[in-house]
Amino acid sequence: MSMGTAMREFATERLAATGDEEATRLRHAGHYESVIVTAYPMMRGTRQRETINTLTHDWPNFRAAADWALSTDRIELAASLYTNCWILAWQGDHWLDTDRYTEEFIAVSHRLDDHLRARLLFVAAGFRMERGDGPTAIAYARPAIELSMQVKDRETEAWS
Repeated sequence: MSMGTAMREFATERLAATGDEEATRLRHAGHYESVIVTAYPMMRGTRQRETINTLTHDWPNFRAAADWALSTDRIELAASLYTNCWILAWQGDHWLDTDRYTEEFIAVSHRLDDHLRARLLFVAAGFRMERGDGPTAIAYARPAIELSMQVKDRETEAWS
């Protein structure tokens, strides 16, 4: 067990003992959602490498926030983290971590608004393509394109 893992486990135990775990985790997830939403445009611009290098250090926090949001049925928060982290996951070589998330998100995607669902399907299609699963990628990309056209999300439509 690494020192970081041991420290996280200890901190988790201490947090649970305070009775403020849910509120603290919600603030944590909200903070990291804000960080990734703010950084998203920079991950596609001239500062892409610098931004990704900086955010890579927080990958465990993004993953923990998404895990918690999924486990507590905060689907929109979890989906926002997932869809805004796709460039970081891909360029930061964390895309293998997304396999489990992809399947979990697809299972609940019908509960999202059309805009977020289109983005989620687009991201899932990209990750499936990365894994060499073209048929599943296409099955996710088609509705991503249709939904993004319906909600006039030109960015997702273009990427899909």
